[in-house]
Amino acid sequence: MKYKNISFTFPALDKCSGDLFNKEEKEYFYPLITSWAGSDSKAAIWLKNEKIAAFDGKTCLEFCRNNRMDVFFYYIRHIEYGGFA
Repeated sequence: MKYKNISFTFPALDKCSGDLFNKEEKEYFYPLITSWAGSDSKAAIWLKNEKIAAFDGKTCLEFCRNNRMDVFFYYIRHIEYGGFA
């Protein structure tokens, strides 16, 4: 689904991730993790605070800031298609 203004639709996620992700990446994973978390605010909290064992105990946001977005999106797609997190 295309969003006219992804930042307006998911303000908490957009605020916490800043310019790390391009529009297409945001349109893919913002709605996805929001549906998992239950709200935009809860998804932003998860992105900022949940330490992921597969990321050596770093949060998703920390991992992405360390230029590992490829692994982050692999992780998200893995969960999306029924893989265990």
